[in-house]
Amino acid sequence: MTDRDPGAISRVRRTSARVRVGAIPALVGALLVAGLLSEGRADQRPLADHAVVLLYHHVAEDTPASTSVTPQRFEAHLDWLAAEGYEVRPLLELLDTLRAGEAVRERSVAITFDDAWVSVHDTAAPLLAERGWPFTVFVNTDAVDAGEGPVMSWGQLRELAEAGAVLESHSASHGHLAGPITAAAAAAIGRRTRTSRRFRRRPAPCN
Repeated sequence: MTDRDPGAISRVRRTSARVRVGAIPALVGALLVAGLLSEGRADQRPLADHAVVLLYHHVAEDTPASTSVTPQRFEAHLDWLAAEGYEVRPLLELLDTLRAGEAVRERSVAITFDDAWVSVHDTAAPLLAERGWPFTVFVNTDAVDAGEGPVMSWGQLRELAEAGAVLESHSASHGHLAGPITAAAAAAIGRRTRTSRRFRRRPAPCN
């Protein structure tokens, strides 16, 4: 969701994003779901083979427009969800429901953030906390270790986790592995998988 198109918040009512459970890899499948909402109807039965996820990156005015939404627009999105009766649910709860072959309730949506940008901590999290809404942050750990760009520190990530946010792995280096699986790519996948497992097991460092 970005701030480029002023009409985006109205068009989400006309567009749905559906993803088959079988197409969702265990770790990164949730990142592949496009975050657009469909207009619910009283005669429309819930479908067990899809879910809706709103995916954000930056919530700021001084970051790249292609991956950013302003704080004002983000708050307008949240206001719209509340006014239209949408229920913001934990991402893992939605995925568990789909994997079990159960029906996802109408007007259910999850909110996620990629890359652990600091604006999630400073701006988005307080707005979501006001509403008591859950959210998930996907963290690429190398950038956090290096303090690369406007990313959160481990301490800030720990603060979010202690407040109820869910932290998941977005790989170590955020590399793009869409091409052929070479020996180097296989080694990189192995390293990222090991990092992901350590990240999920251990608490975030305190620095």
